[in-house]
Amino acid sequence: MLKLDAFNAVREAICIGYRSIDTSVVYGNLKEVGKAISSAIADGIVRREDLFISCKLWGTFYRPNLVEQGLDNTLNELGLDYCDLCNMHTPCSLEPGKKLYPEAENGLLANDDVDPLDTWLSIEKLVQKKKCRSIGLANFNRTQTERILDNCTIKSSVAQPRRFEEMVRIKRHHLHRL
Repeated sequence: MLKLDAFNAVREAICIGYRSIDTSVVYGNLKEVGKAISSAIADGIVRREDLFISCKLWGTFYRPNLVEQGLDNTLNELGLDYCDLCNMHTPCSLEPGKKLYPEAENGLLANDDVDPLDTWLSIEKLVQKKKCRSIGLANFNRTQTERILDNCTIKSSVAQPRRFEEMVRIKRHHLHRL
């Protein structure tokens, strides 16, 4: 989606009554979505408290010392002080750095060795800091979800099941490179 299209789509969606907006750094349009939200608020179409903004923390920010920075980056791009929901985007951590899809020497994604539970516990602190109102899991399987739920203080508000078509796309990308 072109960046202008993202702005227009989100603004129009708000104008016709949509109140839930799902965002992620990997969608590549945070600034445009944020501008559409602030434009709609400035024009009196909606109040911030009437919107439900979901953010997804990306795997390159799963190290506990990077979790807050990852959400702060997203909130800054959106021009918001908080989100209503912060999801862990995937159970897989990726090597931190400037690339959203870091590559290992073999051409596959460069994974990082971070326990998803450690990431979750760090996200819980962001609720206490009022940077997000609730937290959730995206693309986790049942076993992974249960492990988080059995060991956390704040329970997941949302469980978005794994999208297999995305996994197929990633696998095709890697196979194409062989």
